[in-house]
Order: sequence, then structure tokens, then C-alpha cells
Amino acid sequence: MDNAAIRLPARVIEHTGRQTKQHQVADAIRKAIADGIYRPGQQLPTINELTSHYNVSRLTVRDAFKILRNEGLVTSGRGTGTFVRKAPPIVRWATGRLHRSYREQGLGPYSVDAKYAGITPHVDAVQVSVVTFDEDLASKVDHLASDWVGTQVVQRSRTYLVGGQSLQWSVSYIPLALAEGTSIMNRDTGDGGIYARLEEAGHLIARFQETVQARLPLIDEMDKIAVGSSQPIIRTIRKAFSAEPNERVLEICDSVMSADSYRLVYDIPG
Repeated sequence: MDNAAIRLPARVIEHTGRQTKQHQVADAIRKAIADGIYRPGQQLPTINELTSHYNVSRLTVRDAFKILRNEGLVTSGRGTGTFVRKAPPIVRWATGRLHRSYREQGLGPYSVDAKYAGITPHVDAVQVSVVTFDEDLASKVDHLASDWVGTQVVQRSRTYLVGGQSLQWSVSYIPLALAEGTSIMNRDTGDGGIYARLEEAGHLIARFQETVQARLPLIDEMDKIAVGSSQPIIRTIRKAFSAEPNERVLEICDSVMSADSYRLVYDIPG
């Protein structure tokens, strides 16, 4: 490739000031991407080129690339260089995507994500089974769901693909008493997904609660989504609550997703 670093506007990296050197370098590359100097899928200058261009250390450039990877703007591979991400991170409207109006349109939460991201939704490796919700499972997904312990639940596992790459793995648990006789028992739950089927069966959903955690992936999670051991993931545990006077949990959804592939947005009344 040509000396791509020359295409970056000149910038003096200050050794003192409010911003660290790596953040200043990251800012310069980020602006070049925003200005179209480097386009999706295009290779960025090498560490050596940027070291020379900005008169900084290799460590500073590596740290700048790390900042941009964590933001989801670039991807890197050992020996292959650093590239502008081909597809921008998926904006996951974590509250609006669950609204009943979308279920009435036949859209499940992932279909809503795909619609606004302009991507084709693809669900893979769907597995449906009936398991006992034991103490180990309760401690993993929801230690407060003590009334589920010892009962049978439908376990639905699936991965969500973008461009042929698995970016999210979700496992839902629904009490067998609620799912039996509905298409929740099938691989394809139909338009609107699990929540639409629950409401059709008379189990109106009043609210959702979602817990978000950022951490490094476990071994089984690396097998399911395209991340390495040092790449952070986002884990969400979402519970759907009934509209009954004595509300109960209708479903628990445990999801992990590549942190650099998603942006979670929450609308919070002021």
C-alpha cells in the first residue's frame, strides 16, 4: 500500500496537557475516518507509519488503536493490519425495541435492531429443549427467581449473525406451563417472537428489567460469538414481568454480545 500515513492531516501531539498522547492520536484517526479519508474496509496506516508521522512511540500508537477498537471503529488482526470496520456498530435501542407496537408489527427485538441498523436479520443454531430450572441455573441467570427452582422451563438458545459473523448469543427461559401448546416450543416462534406468543396466550407483559454487565468472555461464549479471550463482551439479563396484580416473571433472557459490535441506548424519563 502507499504511505497511507501521509493522507492524515498533520497534527502536533502535545506531551503535556489535558489529553494523553494516545487519545490525541486516536482523535486524529477518528476524525480522518469521519471525514472519509479512510472508508469502511480500508486499511489504516501501520504502527511504524503513525509512529513516524506523529513522532510518538509505538506503544502510544498501539494504545490509540486499542481505544478505537473498543469504540468499534476499527478491527485488527495479528499480521494483517488495522482496518476501518466495514459495518458500524449496531445501535441497540434497549428500551424502545421491546415496545408492544413492534410486536404488533410482527417484529421481535432483534428484528427491530436489524431494521434500524439497515441489516438483514439472521438467526442461527436455534436449539429448543425442556430443562429443570435448578439451583445452579438460578445462580447463573437470576438468583431472585427462587419460585422457578425445581420447575420445568423451555430453554431456547440461538445466535444472531451479521454478515455471516455471530455477534450475539441469547438463551431464553420460559416456564413450560406458559409455553406448552404455543409455537414457543418450535424452532421458529413466528412473527413478533416469544413475547408476541406469550401475549397471544393471555400473558400481557407490563414491564421489562435489564441488567447489563461488561466483562471478558468465558470459554463457551467464545465458541458462540466472534470474540477472542481479550475482547470485552456485554452481558445482559432481561426479565419480562406480567401485568397481573401480583406480577410474575414470564421469561428470562441471558445474552452475550461482542462489545465493539453493539451500542446500547436507554431512554430514561427525566
